[in-house]
Order: sequence, then C-alpha cells, then structure tokens
Amino acid sequence: MPSRPGAWIVDTDGPRPLFLEETSKRLGWGPSPLNPLPSLSSTAPAVPDLVPAIPGHGSSPVPDPSVFPEWQPPDTTPGGPWHTDRVATLRQACEHFPDSDVLFQEGLRLLEVHRLNYDSEGPRPQHLQLLWWEFPESMWDEICVCGSMNFLKEPTHQMQPNAKMNAEEQAVAEEFVDELVALGVLREPDTLSDGSLMDVVTNAPLFTHVERWPEFGS
Repeated sequence: MPSRPGAWIVDTDGPRPLFLEETSKRLGWGPSPLNPLPSLSSTAPAVPDLVPAIPGHGSSPVPDPSVFPEWQPPDTTPGGPWHTDRVATLRQACEHFPDSDVLFQEGLRLLEVHRLNYDSEGPRPQHLQLLWWEFPESMWDEICVCGSMNFLKEPTHQMQPNAKMNAEEQAVAEEFVDELVALGVLREPDTLSDGSLMDVVTNAPLFTHVERWPEFGS
C-alpha cells in the first residue's frame, strides 16, 4: 500500500484516494492524524497490502481514467424503466400522507422538472429539483416542508453590500446570478398575504475568495 495520503488505490468499491487516517493507522501512528507523529525513520509494523495500488500510479495523485467506468445517463422518457420506477416509489411514499392524491400529482410535476435536467449525453441543468421520495423516509417532512433553522439568538439584521468590481467582473457576476435564478437556486422573497414582499433582514456574501493553505502545498 502507498505510504502517502492522497495516493490512488482500488478497493472493492472501485478507485479512490488514500485517506490520511488510513495511512496513519497502517504505519502504526495511532488512530488520529492530530496526534504527534514519529519521524519517518521509525520502524512501522508489517501490514499486508490488503488494498493494492493502481498499477503505474503508486506515487501519482492522478488516477488512470481507464479504471473508471463511463457513466451513461438513464433514459428518463415517461414509460421507460427509470421513469416508471420513480412513479412507483412516489406512489408508495405518498401513501404515508393524508393528502396522498394531491401530493402524488405534485410529485409527477416535480419528476417532469427533474428529468428535463438530463439528455442523452448527460446532465444538462435547466431547473434544479429534488425528488423528496428518493431520500430516506426520515427526511421527507424536512425536504417537503423545509427544515427550520434554530438559532440560539436572533441573527443580526444587516445587509452586506456587493464587493467592488470592475466592468468585466460585474458582467461575470451578473451572468452567474442570472444562471442561479434560472436554475431556481435564487428567487425573490415570498409574497405575504397583503401582497407585499417578505422583508429580507440579513444576507451573506455570494462571492468569496478561498485562501490557499501553504501547509498542504496548494
């Protein structure tokens, strides 16, 4: 087994990178990578190579693309196996709710939205849509109704302005936001019973810069 975290290996589920915790345990450094580690010259106990490395990539972090199976999008046409299976599981899930018929019809609409995000060549996002009945039953209520966000105290009311941008950056940002709106990720605030829009009392930056971590060489 490679002794460097991140090296690609093949296990029963296919190729994947070697985790730091696995390397630490196999070299006898203890279960936690946060514990002080001995020098690399320390003698580690002999451990059999239960998981072979990818041939030709013992020290390379880049796997051979040929070991990955090529993913083919399913045929989502109504009446096909994929669509029929989702309709059947939707019907079964709706039986757990009192308004099952209404929920079933709504689920068919959601399924139509979801399936149009794929074509014969692969993903082609049009409007993002979760199929709630494809998740574990314990999560259905939170996905359908939306889970509540519990705060220990009320968040500070503040509106953070956009970052200063030049003309080119502004054009890129506007194009990105328009795409998020089209996909359904961003939308206008909900309309209240009196016809007015719900007030937005706080926001968060949409564009952030992630600092590189020198200790990881990135």
